[in-house]
Amino acid sequence: MGSRMHAKKHLETTKAASALIKSYYEDQRRKQNMEGQPVAWCCVGIPKQLLQALDILAFYPEQYATVCASRDASSRFIKPAEAAGFAKELCGYARVNLGFIMEGLPEDAPMGGMPRPDFLLITSIVCDTRIKWFELMADMLGVPVYLMEVPQMPPAGRNGADGSTIATENAGIQVGREDAPHLEAYVMAQYQGLVEFLEKQTGRSLDPQKLFEIQQASRRVGKLRREINEYRKHIPTPMGAGDAFTAMFPGMYMPGTKEADAFYEQLRAEVKQRIETKTGIVDPERFRLAWSGIPFWYNMGLINYFEEKGGVVVIDTQYGSAASTINTATRQPQRWGMNGMVGSVIRAVVDYNIDGVILSYTPTCRALYINQMEIKNSLEEELGVPALLLESDMVDPSSFNEGQTITRIDAFIELVSEKAKSRNWA
Repeated sequence: MGSRMHAKKHLETTKAASALIKSYYEDQRRKQNMEGQPVAWCCVGIPKQLLQALDILAFYPEQYATVCASRDASSRFIKPAEAAGFAKELCGYARVNLGFIMEGLPEDAPMGGMPRPDFLLITSIVCDTRIKWFELMADMLGVPVYLMEVPQMPPAGRNGADGSTIATENAGIQVGREDAPHLEAYVMAQYQGLVEFLEKQTGRSLDPQKLFEIQQASRRVGKLRREINEYRKHIPTPMGAGDAFTAMFPGMYMPGTKEADAFYEQLRAEVKQRIETKTGIVDPERFRLAWSGIPFWYNMGLINYFEEKGGVVVIDTQYGSAASTINTATRQPQRWGMNGMVGSVIRAVVDYNIDGVILSYTPTCRALYINQMEIKNSLEEELGVPALLLESDMVDPSSFNEGQTITRIDAFIELVSEKAKSRNWA
């Protein structure tokens, strides 16, 4: 098994996704050369519908790092970053992008690279270290940066809270509950500040009607994705994580577009057809797994290794898949912070009939790896479900030890397969 592989796709729709992604980048490159076209580098938590409404060309450094890794090009940029003094313990995404800047934004980089931005946009959602390396990139590029702060919400029931939620859809984010109006007001002020920053940088005025129409289209895409995730609960599952990690691109980076809507319509139809014909990823489906954490983007074929042994990674819990299903509102885990991460994985295990969980243990991603040991302990102690910690960086292949990884996976598969023989599914 090679140490750098693309995941094998089983669905025709996801096999065609690479062409969609290539077309997306080609369209971005065409637009970036148009006179007066504003370009932004953004973290994934920025409300993308707002950027679309203002016709801002958005690039996402974190996502671009995965593009480089999947094309065996991440080391090219990691090396100059580390030579400049950025430690291997720093986020892999950061090292790739800092090295990309140091190399002069080369156009021969994968997908033509990212063009020089006019400004950078970042939020405090999920990752706090991201703030500093985005600020550093802005300084290196000599462009302004806007930080949209989003506070962590207190747990439901705290100080007499009733736990009801408010979804401020105009912001495209979940900002709070009725018991925390001060936090809602704070985030809305941050959002308004972002609007004002963008209008000033671009010289354009936001059209509320255009924004509303884009949000409506984006909600349709979100609904389709949630419906598809529901279908993945079937036994055998019609779609595994190897296809799903590819299928997430249009929803994450092209929301509110006709292309994204058409992609998920086609994917839903194919998934439903596979359910009707009882077509799974493997036959027979001997064991079912969940993946928690960021995958190793330079070795996505690792997911297929489980399939060779008769198993399938049914669902991932990192990109909203397990937490974004339709009929599980009553199963919303009453947990907060790290406990919320634990709760989402436990719910996935129950809802998707999971036999074991792979935990991506990425020490360079502090926001995620600190949860994994607690998730492992909770799965094994509360549910008796085995969990496997796989340690590596998400985009740095030098951190991956293939021999040790496969040895540990084989032992894990033996354990999970034995336990799966005694399961009692309806």
